Amino acid sequence: MDDAIGIGVLTRPLLFVALAALTFLPLEHIAAAHARRRCRFATDLAFATISQVLVQVGLVFATGVVLARLDALAVDRPLLVDIGDRRARFVAEVAVGLLLFELGGYLYHRLAHAVPALWRLHEIHHSSETMDWLASFRQHPLEIVLVTLAQNAPLVLLGVPLGAHATVLVALKLATVFVHSNFRVPIGPLRFVA
Repeated sequence: MDDAIGIGVLTRPLLFVALAALTFLPLEHIAAAHARRRCRFATDLAFATISQVLVQVGLVFATGVVLARLDALAVDRPLLVDIGDRRARFVAEVAVGLLLFELGGYLYHRLAHAVPALWRLHEIHHSSETMDWLASFRQHPLEIVLVTLAQNAPLVLLGVPLGAHATVLVALKLATVFVHSNFRVPIGPLRFVA
């Protein structure tokens, strides 16, 4: 493995955690949804750092091999290739990618609650005693590999281009941290239906 790639594999997850901390710690301090004292900070920080680095290495090798093989089975004509305007096609590819990615994640999540072997992996995520941005990182490394495959395989098989695929990954990784954060979002009249 090239040294620059190896360093990127190790530093990218740590950089994301640092950026998430710089973003969400102040927001949770200013507009906390719930006033709670943080429990088991060191455990969740270990999931967010050490575990994320180990998972990143595993993802590069394990899921990289599987997704590369799935790419060989992908459709010959990528999805939405007939949209002539490049920007419109990119927006459509991202929209379809978001839908497919979320559907794959939803189906995995349902299975994780129904299949005992998957639940044993998934219950680690539910074991967090504090709901905040750091709780989003509490996952078993094997579960991260499985959910990564479930979410990314449809995009690879349907030929969602790498640029749109990467945009989906970044957007939904940020969304995952956001939905777990202890941040009060004013939703106005929607509070009556939420």
